[in-house]
Amino acid sequence: MGYSADRDVFGFPSYMKESMETPLALLDRLRNTSSEADWNVFASIYYPLVLQWCRRGGCPEGETMDMVQEVFLDVYQNIVDFKRRRRGSFRTWLRRILMSKLSRLRNRRFPELIEFEELQECIAIYNSGACDKIRYEELLEKACEKVRPEFKAVAWQAFWRTEFDRSDPGEVGGALGITPNSVYIARCRITKRMKECLIDLLC
Repeated sequence: MGYSADRDVFGFPSYMKESMETPLALLDRLRNTSSEADWNVFASIYYPLVLQWCRRGGCPEGETMDMVQEVFLDVYQNIVDFKRRRRGSFRTWLRRILMSKLSRLRNRRFPELIEFEELQECIAIYNSGACDKIRYEELLEKACEKVRPEFKAVAWQAFWRTEFDRSDPGEVGGALGITPNSVYIARCRITKRMKECLIDLLC
């Protein structure tokens, strides 16, 4: 995903960088003797930013507000552990909190493609004999050939780029002209179908 020269890596105008820097004095107060007023100032600075990060990261619209609140609660509980190393490090720390929560949300909503170890369990259950990684790759290729025609090309590309190429869902969505949430939905549906097909090939 490309950004113009007048925007930062998160897509915000460059002129906003200075205004988005958290004052060191505020950080010190939040870590030590923070008041409700201090947290209100913090929220006024970072609420719009975290909200936009949530949306860019593919958080479902109905869960965005809860996600922002979870991030702020995490900051409140762990701000004492934050150590500023360089300019912008607080935003990096804050974004890391959000990305961790988004990752857990995705894992709950969108199961990963069946792994080799899971396949071994399927083999044991169905008494299908031994299967090494080479055999697994052969089965995976056959499953792809069977499942791919069942879905639209854009959905398959969303699945393939995020599952096998490990590309960022936001970047994939931007390249394909769809939302990050559409990327996750496509990945979820195709992942489920791939699991079914792999098990059928084993039996």
